[in-house]
Formats: sequence, C-alpha cells, structure tokens
Amino acid sequence: MEADGGTTTPRGTGLRQALRTINVGIIVRFCKYVVLLCGVSLTLMVVFHAYSFYVARRELDSELRSKKVSSLEYLNVLTQRERALAITTLEARCLQRLELALFRIFDAAEYDKIDKVYDRLFEQKARMQNRIETLGHDLIDVAKAVEHIKHPYFQLSKLEVDYINKPLNDEAAKNARYTELRKAFKIEKDQYIAIAVDNVPLRERLAHANDSFQKVYRELVEQKARMRSTITTWGPRVIKVDKAVAYLDSPEFVLAKLEDHFELLDKQTDTSEDYQQLIEEIKKEKGRYVEIAATNVPLREEAERLVPLQG
Repeated sequence: MEADGGTTTPRGTGLRQALRTINVGIIVRFCKYVVLLCGVSLTLMVVFHAYSFYVARRELDSELRSKKVSSLEYLNVLTQRERALAITTLEARCLQRLELALFRIFDAAEYDKIDKVYDRLFEQKARMQNRIETLGHDLIDVAKAVEHIKHPYFQLSKLEVDYINKPLNDEAAKNARYTELRKAFKIEKDQYIAIAVDNVPLRERLAHANDSFQKVYRELVEQKARMRSTITTWGPRVIKVDKAVAYLDSPEFVLAKLEDHFELLDKQTDTSEDYQQLIEEIKKEKGRYVEIAATNVPLREEAERLVPLQG
C-alpha cells in the first residue's frame, strides 16, 4: 500500500487498468491474420516448388525424347544395364587376368618338369654313348653311332638296328666284347625307355592343356572378328571405321573402352539412329565375348588341379 495525499492505492491497479483499455477483439483478429498469412505463405511455397519440379521434369522429358529415350524411368533402366555390363566386363577382365596368371604358373611348372625329363634322357644318352665308345671299338661303326646319338632326330630303334646290331665283320660278331656291348646297350636302352614311359602322363596333360587354351583363344579371336564385322557393317555412315578396327586389333585392346575409340564423322552425332544401332549391335557382341571368358572357369580348375596353389 502506498500513501498519496492521504489516499491509499492498492498495488497492480495500474496494470489492471492498462489491460482493460486493450480491445480483446483486436488481438483475436490480429492472431487470425497472422495464421492466415502463414497459411498463404506455406501454400505459395508448395505451389512454387511443385511447379518448379513440374517444369524441370517437362524439360527433362523433352530432352530425353530428343535422344530417343521414352522416359526417365527407361533411362534408369538403361543406366542399370550399363552398370551391370560394366561390372560383368570388369569381372571378365579379372577372370582373364587370373586365368593368364594360372596359365603362367602352370606353364612354368610344366616346363620345369619337361626340363627335368630332358636332362634325364640326355644323361641316359650320354651313358649309351660312353658304353659304345668304350666297348664298340673295332666291333661296330662307333663314329656313325655316336653321330646318330647326337643328332636332333635321334631314334633309339634306328641306333640299335642300324649300328648296334651291325658288326663290322663276322670276326667282330663272334667277339666276346660284342656280346658284352649288346648286353650293356640293352641295359641302357631299357632305362631310357623306362624314363620315357614314366612321363607319358606329363605329355598327355600338356596336350590336353594346350588344346584347351587353343580352343579358348580361337573362340575369343572369332568373337573379335564378329565385332569387327559389326563395326564395318554399321559404322561407315557414322564413325571412322579404320580407327575403331585398328584399336580392336591392337595389343592394347580393352573391351570396356572399345566405344571410346568410335570417332564420329563430320555432321554426325551420338544421338543419330545409325549410331545408336551400332552401339546396340556392339553391346550384343561384347556380351558374347564376356560369356566366352566367363564360361571357361573349368580351364582355371584344370590348371589348379595340375598345379595346386598354396593358400
């Protein structure tokens, strides 16, 4: 309570009087306008964004139709196909490199075995030569026998028939040393044959592996020939065929980069019907090329069986 000239005024009276002077209807109306303005603003924003999206979609659809693409959804499908082809091509390239690595391992291992067999046969020929030179003097034609042993087209049967079994004369045939020579030669001959027979499976494996690799190589070459034919058939009107074919036949050829070497002719675009037809045909041939590489996994398994890899 406060005293003012003998009159006491309660606290808060001034605030209550100020509130009584405010018109409640004005406040309510003001709040309604605020809500209305917020609603209008929100509506305008929604309409603006929706219309912007609509215009952008119409422009995108028009651009797609100019490129012979029916809709955005179809473009997504094409993109997925392109991505799947790229992944498949990459996997095929990885498989090719793996098969090539396995082939190198197999090739080195098999050649090592061949070298060992060759060394053993060469050592055995050296022992035969030593026997002939030691025991055959004055009994057979030692010089010609040794020459035949050293000849690149050495034949064991020819050595025995034409040289060992043909003494120089009747006296040599009756000589005890000649009998000893024939017995010694038979021992060395049997050892030579045993070495050759023991390694028959090696020869068979080599022949089988060589046939398999040659078959895959022929299939890939034939498929590249089909791609070359497709380029020469569909390409002359839209691209420089010589440049594309030169890349296809070059050692640097990479399947995924083939289209990058399609150089358009003057006044041609990559949206022309002829160019799109060329691309479609090339994609089909590339798919077959990838299939050939992917279906030769048994060749890899054969290499792993012949040359087990250490994990």
